[in-house]
Amino acid sequence: MCPCEAEGRRTARCTRRPPVRTVAAAGERERWPGKPNDMKHEPATERTRFELAPQDRMAAVEDLAPRFFREVVGWEYDEVLVSDESDLVDFADVTGDRKQEVQVMLSRFGSTYGLDPRAAKSTRIVDLLEFLATNQPSQGRPE
Repeated sequence: MCPCEAEGRRTARCTRRPPVRTVAAAGERERWPGKPNDMKHEPATERTRFELAPQDRMAAVEDLAPRFFREVVGWEYDEVLVSDESDLVDFADVTGDRKQEVQVMLSRFGSTYGLDPRAAKSTRIVDLLEFLATNQPSQGRPE
């Protein structure tokens, strides 16, 4: 039990780890691994700042995204957050073979658009959409 918990002040953000008992001498105090014995209770108060990656390039080819996501990625575009740094691997199932899933997505890209996605030399979504816009401008863009 955390000393903070024993004092009735343990919170969900408590940074204290359970004690490790040492058996060196009778009556020796419990020690916190990697921490001095006199450490005071200090809940985690640091705030993490998140910054969204740029979306400028994605905005330029956004009209191609709904069909691409539906037919290639298997997601609805209006249900995802995509930036210029988003990659196909970001949309692969984390419990499976992600590389294999990306290969399946690239295969669907080829069969859907009639283009070899390896020519884009990237699995970043914005690169694939720019490749599609450049190589199939009239057929690739929705009407």
